[in-house]
Amino acid sequence: MRTVMIVDDEALVRVGLQSIIDWNAKGYQLLGAYKNGQEALEAIRIQAPDILLTDIRMPEMDGLELISEIRSSNIEMNILILSSYEEFEYLRKSIQLGVQDYIQKLRMDPDELLNILDNLPYTKQPRNSGFESEHLSEMNEKQELLASTRQISGIQVNKDLVYLGRYLLLSEKWKSSGDRLAWIVMMPVQRERPYLESELKALSVLITDIMGRLNGLQFIGIDGLELHGVFITEGQDMRDQQYRQLTSELKESVRHNLNIEIIIGGSQISLLTTSLSKLRKEAELMLLQGFYHGPGVYVEDKAYELRELTEEEWMLYRKAVQPFVINLDVEGLCQWMGKHLTSQIMQILPQDAIRLCRIFYYAIVEQLQFRYPEYYHKAEEQLSSFTVEMEVLDFRLSWQDVVAVTQKLMMACLSAIHKLQDRSPWVEETINYMNIHYGESLRLDDMAEKVHFSGSYFSQKFYQETGQHFSDYLAQIRIRKAIELYKQKDLGTEEIAAQVGYPNANYFTKVFKKVTGKTLSEYLERKR
Repeated sequence: MRTVMIVDDEALVRVGLQSIIDWNAKGYQLLGAYKNGQEALEAIRIQAPDILLTDIRMPEMDGLELISEIRSSNIEMNILILSSYEEFEYLRKSIQLGVQDYIQKLRMDPDELLNILDNLPYTKQPRNSGFESEHLSEMNEKQELLASTRQISGIQVNKDLVYLGRYLLLSEKWKSSGDRLAWIVMMPVQRERPYLESELKALSVLITDIMGRLNGLQFIGIDGLELHGVFITEGQDMRDQQYRQLTSELKESVRHNLNIEIIIGGSQISLLTTSLSKLRKEAELMLLQGFYHGPGVYVEDKAYELRELTEEEWMLYRKAVQPFVINLDVEGLCQWMGKHLTSQIMQILPQDAIRLCRIFYYAIVEQLQFRYPEYYHKAEEQLSSFTVEMEVLDFRLSWQDVVAVTQKLMMACLSAIHKLQDRSPWVEETINYMNIHYGESLRLDDMAEKVHFSGSYFSQKFYQETGQHFSDYLAQIRIRKAIELYKQKDLGTEEIAAQVGYPNANYFTKVFKKVTGKTLSEYLERKR
């Protein structure tokens, strides 16, 4: 596998070059990305890459000085200049120094870059050094660490406590940096438009880059939407202040470079001998503070402790909303949620807060079903779509967003019912008559005559007001009544068919399937 090193003083360029190409999949390994020639030269003296991608103008040591040092040291590699500048003098100087190509950053295409790299004149076989093997082993240890400490719904997947000593390379590396550490977990704030995979990759690359430059921070890896790292320190002096300062710098750097807001949760600073699974759990609990307070840095603090709702509290909240639910006062319930609930809920675990919102939503839906069974049945498909939206809410949204979505969906349910109610009096009169006389022979012309319309005009206006033809509407009423009879009485199909207006039982079974989507035998089998 050919090795690549990137040198550029602009963080966005370093991030872009690392994220726009899946280097490993294309047969290349990234050795690192550095912000100036001096940093890169020190890394090259430890492990020289096959390919160097370098900017020209950089602080401390620019690209041309770096190239000059490499050539004077007889270090063999292919060098490509990446620059925003087109001055002839830079181009001429780089050619004199034996640069293989010169690419403008603003016009660079990933496929074009790969094509250039694939066709460079390599004079030796791809390196498979001890450094590469060690790098891969360290990555494997980090991935195993994330898997071993992972939790699902607050429950640790691996029941055993996980300690640093089981990871030889990480243990050696972290112990050389200090004797105490804190676990850090980061997550981008959820937004209306989902993050693209390329954005999340860029975020990962940038955080890796930033943590590599902030003394004391080290990146572990990605687990789902969470990015994990550690803060390592030694001694007591100023460590808490340094911890908060570094994590704040990390958050601001991400916001400045990618315009992505993140939440950072951090554990207590503890000895290296502390269980890493315990520290990760502390950090992830702190991360949940972002649910209530938004983007920020939340490190282990008693003031931030979250808890579950007690059984007594569940009952009290159900009782508190009961008057709103009984009266279908959705607007009043929304106001209560915004003013009173928000002030009371801030110390509660997000999953309980979201569950509480679902309870309020389902209470309103059930009351609508109880009060307006006919309209509820007609609006059931639309209401089901609202329920799906309610079910997918999770803590990656903010509390304000969860409340807003709950309020929106409750109002939408009420509105769906009210739209069905907002009909002309003659339509309501017709529907009421059908609900009472469904067992009789009901012809369209007879119903039109009752409201003093012609048959054709009645048919047209009935469809406009209800969205259904008269015959279909009547069939739904009759089949719904038939289902009630099947549930309540031990009657045969012919008797039930006759009671709901179908003297011919065979025709009744055909209508039953058309309305319910199931054959009568399927329904009866399920009923048993």
